[in-house]
Amino acid sequence: MKKVKPEFRLVGIDETIHWREDIQAAAGRIINVYLFDTTSQHYLCSLTPAAELIPVGVVTKELSDDMWNEVRMALNEDGCYWDYNPALRLPHWQGVELEVTDEEWAEYLEDSEGDTDLVYDMIIEELKDYLSGNSSCYELQILQAMGVQYE
Repeated sequence: MKKVKPEFRLVGIDETIHWREDIQAAAGRIINVYLFDTTSQHYLCSLTPAAELIPVGVVTKELSDDMWNEVRMALNEDGCYWDYNPALRLPHWQGVELEVTDEEWAEYLEDSEGDTDLVYDMIIEELKDYLSGNSSCYELQILQAMGVQYE
């Protein structure tokens, strides 16, 4: 059960190397963008904690429709897990409004009768919806954080 108010950040992982050469050449770089709650740690099959990375989008140059669909469809909707400490060091940008205020957290808790797991899931869904519809608010900043210079 999630008891602590979440603290989210957007992180980018360069996945270019995993693509065919023609897509790599057209894209330059393919960066998968994830939502990461720095207050949440999971213990899987290891003694060290893992971080859950929740997919929100892909950042790359303009691609043909076929290539773009292939890249977008490959984004794992279930997310992935990384070792927690390396996840903290992933390139990130916090300029997007991701903060959940104390007042919002309390209001969510009141509306859900104190079910923190339900509140957490609701917040994640709201952030995913917002970010998927407003990718322009983070694309350039993620590219800059990753050291990519696109025109």
